[in-house]
Amino acid sequence: MDVLQVTEWSTSDVSRYLKTCNWIDAELVDKFAEHEMDGAAMMEVTKEDLREDFNVKELGKVKRILRGISRTGLQYAPPTPAPPTPQNIECDTPISQKDLNNTVIPPHPPERVERKKKRPATASGDSRIPSTGSPTLPVRPRAATAMGYSSGILESERRYAEFCNIYTSWVSGLNITEGGIATQTVFTTLDTYLSWSKQDHDEVARLSPTNNIDMNGFIRVMTYVTEGMTPCEFDSLAVYLVMCVKRTADMQELNRREKLAKQLFMKWDHDGSGSLSQDEFDRVLETFNKVASELDNGNGVALSAHDADGDGELDVDEFTRLLTTVWKGTDPKRFDLNYFRLSRVVADVVLMQLIGAPQLRSEDILSITTVISPLTPVLLYGTGFDPSRAVEEAAEAASLPLHPILVTHRSAEREAISAVVRPGMGRGYWIYVIIGSKYNADGLLRELGIRLQTTHSWLIHSKFRLFIFIPFRSTVSLPPILTMHSMQVNIDNPNIQQTLAKLPPP
Repeated sequence: MDVLQVTEWSTSDVSRYLKTCNWIDAELVDKFAEHEMDGAAMMEVTKEDLREDFNVKELGKVKRILRGISRTGLQYAPPTPAPPTPQNIECDTPISQKDLNNTVIPPHPPERVERKKKRPATASGDSRIPSTGSPTLPVRPRAATAMGYSSGILESERRYAEFCNIYTSWVSGLNITEGGIATQTVFTTLDTYLSWSKQDHDEVARLSPTNNIDMNGFIRVMTYVTEGMTPCEFDSLAVYLVMCVKRTADMQELNRREKLAKQLFMKWDHDGSGSLSQDEFDRVLETFNKVASELDNGNGVALSAHDADGDGELDVDEFTRLLTTVWKGTDPKRFDLNYFRLSRVVADVVLMQLIGAPQLRSEDILSITTVISPLTPVLLYGTGFDPSRAVEEAAEAASLPLHPILVTHRSAEREAISAVVRPGMGRGYWIYVIIGSKYNADGLLRELGIRLQTTHSWLIHSKFRLFIFIPFRSTVSLPPILTMHSMQVNIDNPNIQQTLAKLPPP
């Protein structure tokens, strides 16, 4: 006989199919028939329907029924009754057995059962949709049928792939490298969208007993949460989760930029007055016109436009708002590059104001590079000055390309490793890694040491050099794998000749 879509089944087709299944009781099969459940209605059954209309209270039985329904194939030929005999058919003319075999008995269309629809959220209502409005729904997935429903293994695989994509974007968006997503973060995000009972909440907590959720745990939790959802409801939840991840990642990036801006202000405000005057502000911008043009597309940055209290000076909060506002549209990589350049200019201006302070010169950098091998990293440590200008001028004097990287987050660590391997070792670039103040880069420094110790010298370009600026007063806490064969320069007191004398021959 012809194969029917599940959503085309009649009530009798559903009853005959359920009687062949071992995941549903005979009593419930009769209740499905009493409620006139056809194929489309069966695919829409939810946990609430089973508990309220079918009086199924046991959680395990509810889950088994929903799982069985979800695994119903997209196409299935339900068992049909025996063909009618000639005695059952009233007609005026004799019917042959051949005609009888070719007769198609159309199923009687049952009356559709009214399904309870979930209402959109209101200010006081209890719903799955947040009160701030539901997100725009994506295009209907390919696994959905022409009736608007999706079932069986195709839908299960589609949801599994979506869970993996959401988890991956969550982890990468928040720069999570190990441990997985915080369980409380997942709970808080779901609480803003779903309305669930204490029993459901306890079950989710049982599925994720640890403080962090890995990918397998996330899939278990989301499979339970979305069990019984229609494809439309599932898609809405998936879009909402992606939006939450993006908002959280944007907030983390803003907090990181504000922290860097405050660190730069403290370095700029060397006299400890707690504010920057118009003269101090203009002096920095005039020192390096390229930075000034990047700050505002060449139109000049007016201090008065960001001076909230109108005192003619910028305090730390006003300076932070200025920096984050002017560079608001830049991506993290571009922001770090602009921040590095501005930090270099600020360091130069501050150095000029500190009379008699020892300074690391470009000539010192060049003398260091002539006596070390490409496998010897140069560790520039100290807190008083920024050696970036000296490194840049030395690279320019040597006619070598310099690749600076500011490391203040996990993705920048991956970029630093990639820069050392490809443009550095492979093409002879000078790589200059700046470790952010108060940032724990122990893993990065350890990885760099391993790379330098395990790479064959014949694979490294002879002009490659690695400079690492670490804002520490000493190198005692650094990984030994990096420091044991390194050139260490104290930028607060750069006695280069003494340092070179202590360096073992390469």
